[in-house]
Amino acid sequence: MAVLDPNGAFSDVNPAFCALFGHTSGELTGKAVGVIFPRDDWQCLLAATPDGPTVATGEAEWMARRSDGSPLTVRQATVPITTDDGVNCHLMTVTDVTKYAEVEESLHIHQVELEMQNDELRKTQLAIDNARIKYIALYEEAPIGYCTISRKGLIWQANLAAASILGMQKPDLLNLSLSRFVHRDDAPKFFSLLKRLLATQEPQSCDVRLAGQADREKWIHLSASKVMGLDDIEEVRVILADITSRVEMSRAMAESEERWKFALEGSGDGVWDWNIQSGQATFSRRWKEMLGHTDDEIQGNSEEWVKRVHPEDMPTVKKALDEHIDRVTASATVDFRMQAKDGTYRWIQGRGMVVSRDAYGRALRLVGTNTDITERKLADVELRRALDENRALISAIPDLILANHRDGTYLAVETAESAHLFAPPNDLIGQTVRHVLPSSLADRFLDAIGKALDTRTVQELKYSLDVEGKDRWFEARVASSTQDTAISIVRDITNQEEMEDRLEQLAFYDPLTKLANRRLWLDRLGQAISATNRTGQYGAVIFLDLDNFKPLNDKYGHEIGDLLLIEVALRLKRGTRDMDAVGRFGGDEFVLMLADLSNDKERAKSQAELVAEKVRLSLSEPFFLPVNPAAQTDAMFQHCCGASVGIALFGNGEASQQEVLRQADSAMYSAKASGRNAFRFFQ
Repeated sequence: MAVLDPNGAFSDVNPAFCALFGHTSGELTGKAVGVIFPRDDWQCLLAATPDGPTVATGEAEWMARRSDGSPLTVRQATVPITTDDGVNCHLMTVTDVTKYAEVEESLHIHQVELEMQNDELRKTQLAIDNARIKYIALYEEAPIGYCTISRKGLIWQANLAAASILGMQKPDLLNLSLSRFVHRDDAPKFFSLLKRLLATQEPQSCDVRLAGQADREKWIHLSASKVMGLDDIEEVRVILADITSRVEMSRAMAESEERWKFALEGSGDGVWDWNIQSGQATFSRRWKEMLGHTDDEIQGNSEEWVKRVHPEDMPTVKKALDEHIDRVTASATVDFRMQAKDGTYRWIQGRGMVVSRDAYGRALRLVGTNTDITERKLADVELRRALDENRALISAIPDLILANHRDGTYLAVETAESAHLFAPPNDLIGQTVRHVLPSSLADRFLDAIGKALDTRTVQELKYSLDVEGKDRWFEARVASSTQDTAISIVRDITNQEEMEDRLEQLAFYDPLTKLANRRLWLDRLGQAISATNRTGQYGAVIFLDLDNFKPLNDKYGHEIGDLLLIEVALRLKRGTRDMDAVGRFGGDEFVLMLADLSNDKERAKSQAELVAEKVRLSLSEPFFLPVNPAAQTDAMFQHCCGASVGIALFGNGEASQQEVLRQADSAMYSAKASGRNAFRFFQ
């Protein structure tokens, strides 16, 4: 059987129709009957009306074709019907009469001869044929079971499908009670259906199991309606549909839903399930907990959700749902506020999807999740506030803003400091970075642009350029704007780099002598101690204090004293290796760290003595200092200084950083106590 719309197109086909012609339901639905019948023939099915062509009512025998192109002789009958929505359509029944084509042809010839003899007989025969075709197509050969029962439930008539569903031969069904085939647990449901039918005269339906199915439950859907039979005797027409697969699928889907609902609950999302037609809704325990409710405080209807959505957000939420229900979007995703039990509003991200539609595409069921994103929203607000502040800050800074195509072509250039550019902004437009920047830097920029566009991340690079004869430092941040356009914000950080250099000098170097200060020198000592523990080589710390420094300061002032300290630093650096560390701890105290000495402790001690003696002799030589530095004259005076030197070895984990320094300091005081201008090892 098939249903045709007013224009002669298939709107519904049953499985037997599809099997007969070798098509699927999807291949036929929406197609004109010409898919089955040759064009010269099927157009005869359409009758002209003032409003256009419509399906003609009647029956005929046609030469049709299967999906593989093979011919097929069928008998079709078309009757008008009206759908539940009030649409006037036609029901077409088709019977395969190929096997009987020759017989039918002979009968047809004979029938024509009889018609020529007796027109009235022809009409009678045609009516009989119509009745037979309708009966066979709509009753006997229908894939859905039909049976007629008495008021007491006895089977008077049944078709083949009904016999197959009930598991008996058709003749054996007659005068048996239909209730005997119903599972005993579902018998009350069946009798209740008959009672309601006879009492209300309205069609009734229910789902029941069949009795005697040990291996597998067999479910059928019963639809019963009251009719008048022969001699005005009341009968009940019952339609039987095997829904076992549907029930099993529903159970499987229910189990699947339970699993994914459990998984979503475990992830912290609340789950909801909304029957759009009835308004009934199911909310998971987590959904209710998000709003501060217990499981029994929210009823199972959609109004519970509607009344909690913030009024200002409802239009946005409704728009997202409507667009998805109307198939505009693949799913509905929207952020909105919902009122919690304590009266406050929580930010929720709702996701929903239609999981069931009727035959006309109308949405029946919508399921989805709710995620509490309040914290994220608050963070977003704070982020937007920070971004606004940053925009205000950036607008006050004369940064260079560039827009480049993926191939490096400059699309736009904005800057308040054109002096930082190789050429005026307008001259850069249309050029590529390879025409403007040095080759190595151009490669780095192109790489950053490509990564920013492909990964949608911000790329950073730092570089220096010779601008008008001076090295200037720049910092660039590259981000994607469109699929093939990147925006770069370039800032001149020359002053920052210079400041960082100065800060590093202040943080790690003595500002007067430019030697390492205590912090940096101790760090290098720690590294050297760790290295000696790995290599087995010894190192040494030489602690020295200048002799006769205070009298110089007292007599000539701190300015002359500073000049002496600077000269001492120069002599110390000249007397040590590059791998050694020279530092000043303050005042007239200096320290040396000797690395990579011998593995033999006595030999390492000798190596340290040689350096200490070299340093002592260097500092014992006279210093020539200006008499009056401010006068910028050549007048100089001679000052002999000398130093007291203490030495301590380290290595093989024998002493810690602070312990080695303490030992060298102690040895230095021993040298000073012995008469100065000498060195001593820590004993």
